[in-house]
Amino acid sequence: MDKEGIMSEAAIDELLAVANKELFAPESASVNNGIDQLSATEENSSQEIPPTKKLSFLTQLLQDSQIKRKLVTVLLLLCACILAGGYVGYQKGLETLEAPLSLDKIIQQGITFEGKNLITYAGRGDEAIVLAFLDADMDINTTRNTDGWTALTAASFYKKPEMVKLLLEKQAIVNIQDRSGKTPLMYAAAMGTEEITTLLLEAGANPNTQDKSGRTALMEAYSKQEAKIAEILKSAGADPTLPTIVRKEDIPDAPTSPTKKTPQTFSSTIPAEVQMTVSKAGLIPIGMPLKDVKKLYPTLSLNETYIDGSKKTIANIYLESSSDPSLVLELSSGKSQLVSIISVYDSRFTTDKNVTLHSTVGDIRNQYSVNEIRVIDHSLYLLVKSTKMLFELDINDPMILINWADSGSPNSIPSDTKIKRVIIY
Repeated sequence: MDKEGIMSEAAIDELLAVANKELFAPESASVNNGIDQLSATEENSSQEIPPTKKLSFLTQLLQDSQIKRKLVTVLLLLCACILAGGYVGYQKGLETLEAPLSLDKIIQQGITFEGKNLITYAGRGDEAIVLAFLDADMDINTTRNTDGWTALTAASFYKKPEMVKLLLEKQAIVNIQDRSGKTPLMYAAAMGTEEITTLLLEAGANPNTQDKSGRTALMEAYSKQEAKIAEILKSAGADPTLPTIVRKEDIPDAPTSPTKKTPQTFSSTIPAEVQMTVSKAGLIPIGMPLKDVKKLYPTLSLNETYIDGSKKTIANIYLESSSDPSLVLELSSGKSQLVSIISVYDSRFTTDKNVTLHSTVGDIRNQYSVNEIRVIDHSLYLLVKSTKMLFELDINDPMILINWADSGSPNSIPSDTKIKRVIIY
C-alpha cells in the first residue's frame, strides 16, 4: 500500500493473479493430498479398508477441496474488485482536487469577476478562486475602492500565510499603501503574525514606511504589545527613533462656513524629540519596551505606585534644563514592561498644529474635533479621538464644573480655559 493507505495498481494485479492461480490450479495436488492421507490411515489401521470405501472417501475429499478453493477465490476476487474500485475513485478524486477551478465554474457560483472579489477571497485564503482570477489576467495589485486594500493587504490582515506566499510568488507589490497609508507589513505587525511579518520583510517590505498619521510597523507592534514582532522589525532595520511626519497634503480639508473658522495647518518643522502625535510623545510611542526607552533616556528614574488598586511601575523622564519630569510613563505589568500611557508636563512638547500646554480650549477647538469631556480622578479632560489624546483642563472657577454638569456639552467649557497636562494613550 502507498502512504495514503490506498492499494497500488501493482498490488491489485498481484492479488488478482493469486486468485486466478487458485481458481485454475490443477486438481492433482488436492487429490494427491487426499491419497496421502488415506495411505496414512491404512498404515495406522490394522483392518483392511474396502476399495469401494476408498473410492467414496477420495471423491468426498476432492469435492471438499474444490469447494474451499472456489470460496477462497470468490473472496479474493471480491476484495480485489472493491480495492480496484476504491483506487480508481481515489485517483479521480485526486485529479479533481488538483485540477484548477475554472472561471466559468466560479461565475456559476455567483462570484463575479471583479477586483473586490479577488481581495475578499484572498482574505479568506481561498487559493482556488484567487488562482482562477489571476490565471484570467486579473491585476494582482488591483485595489478596493472603499479602503485601497489589495489582495496582499487582505491576506496579511486576516493572517493567511499560505496566501501571502502565493501572492508574493506572483509578484504582488509588497510596499503598497492603502487609503490610510498603511502597508501589508503594518497590518501584519498589528495583528501579531510573526510568519507573515517575516515573509514580507524577506520580500523587501520597508519597516520604516509611515502611514498618513506618521505611524510605522514598529509603532503598530508596540501599540499592540507585540514584543516578538517588534524584535523582528528592529532586526530588519526598523528605527524606533524615526520622527513622526504628518504630510500637509494628508491633512483633510475642513468644510468652510461663515460661522466657523477654517483650521490652520502647519508645516512639520517640529523637532522629533518634542513632537506629539497619534500614540506617540517625542521619540516614545505607546507600546515601546522599557529597555528601548532606557536606550533613549539612560537617566530616567523608576518608581512604583498604586493606580486603581494595582501596583504600577512609573518611569520619569527629565529633558535638559527641566527640574520636574517632562514625561511620565505608565508601564504595563509583565516581563516586557511596555509603555501603556504617556503624560506630558513639558510645554516644549507640541502637536503638528502647535497645541501645547500653553494652549487653551479655544485653540484645541480651532484645530481638532473635540469628541467629549471625560472625568478622570476628579479632573476634566477634553477627548480628541483623532490624536488619541486627552487634554486636562486647568479649572479654577467651580462654576465651570457646575455649568458642564448641567449641560453635559463640551461647548459649555469656556474657550480661555488653559491646558495643564496632555495624556497620550
